[in-house]
Formats: sequence, C-alpha cells, structure tokens
Amino acid sequence: MSGPDTIPYKFLLTLVIIGAALFLPAIARAQDAAFGGVEKRDEGTKVAGGEKPRDEERAATMLVSAGGGYFRALGDIGGVLDPGYSFRAFIQGREPGDPLAVGFELDFAPLKDKENAGGITYISALPSLALVFTPVSSLDIQLRAAAGLTLVRSVIARETDSVERSSLDFTVGAGAGIWKTFGGRYAVGLETQYLYYFEKTGSSSLGAYLCAGYRFD
Repeated sequence: MSGPDTIPYKFLLTLVIIGAALFLPAIARAQDAAFGGVEKRDEGTKVAGGEKPRDEERAATMLVSAGGGYFRALGDIGGVLDPGYSFRAFIQGREPGDPLAVGFELDFAPLKDKENAGGITYISALPSLALVFTPVSSLDIQLRAAAGLTLVRSVIARETDSVERSSLDFTVGAGAGIWKTFGGRYAVGLETQYLYYFEKTGSSSLGAYLCAGYRFD
C-alpha cells in the first residue's frame, strides 16, 4: 500500500495514459468515417435537380453522458460502510452498424463509516467494451465489461487517533444498461454495474445509475 501523497499522482498519470490509448484511435476512426462519408456523399447517386446522399454512409457516433445513483460496498467492507451515492461521467464511441462500442468512465463514490467519522472513497477510471442490441429504433440495450484502476482512499477518525490509507487497485466490472434516444441526439439511460477490486483482502461493489447524455457525430 502506498502513501496517500503519492497515490493521486500515479492515479492521474495512469488515467491520462489509459484515456489516450483508448480514445486517440477512436477519434481517428471517427474522423476518417466523417471525411470518408463526405467524399462518398459527393459520389452519391445523381437525381433530378442535384445529388442525393447515400443513406448507408453515416459517421461514427459518440455518446457523452453524466449521472449518479445508488452505490453499495459488498462483502466484509460492506458491513462497516453505509450505502451511499455515486457520480459518473461516461463517454462511448460506436461505428454505424457495429454491435460493439468502446467507452471510458469515471466514477466517484464516497461512503461513510457506520461507527466512526470518515469513511472510504472510491474513484474509478475504467475503459469498457459493450455489446449493443437495438430491438427497436432509438432504444439500445447494452451488456458491458470493464477493466481499469480504482483509487481507494480511507480516512477514519476515532476517539484516540485517525487513520488515513490509500491504495491503487486493479478493478474489473460487468454491467447492463438500457438507453433511449430522443430527437436523434438526447439520451437517457438506466444502468447497473458490479465492480471487483483486487485489494489484499478483495472487495466489491454494486451500483445503479440514472444518466443523461448527448450524441455527437
């Protein structure tokens, strides 16, 4: 376990590396698709009075969302922490017609200790891969797997002393969600997610979220 002063720097550096590795290729693909779509539309089928774009030539989309909801630690640690809330920021990119979507999420969940002042805060940075089903227009059902890092910071104040500890733990997760898009741009989603933290003793959590977002081409 590392000291509390050094962990945040490692966490932020790792977050930047993971984010760059995940999104630079996705952004490049989106730009290629966008410019490729323009060129192909210019070559579209000609009709009387001008040219008609091809319907199948669409750019990649990116969903940017934020939300919050219920968060609960499970196992032994769940017995000493009260359930609380979690905030989430999430971005996800997907090619037209592709059932797979890549994403990246940041989660922040402060939980209070049941007996002492203070508690434990979880801050997770998780790249993810989702399998997307679209049973009807503008409605997506997602099954998602994620793996990344979580900064676990514990601050407990007792009558005689206080204890502060931090650790940076590898984290894996699985979840499901349903998203409804309005007007082709605005989206609302309900999601649930299970996370497992590879600490010395091992711990896990369960969260449920309500999110709102916007889709970009």
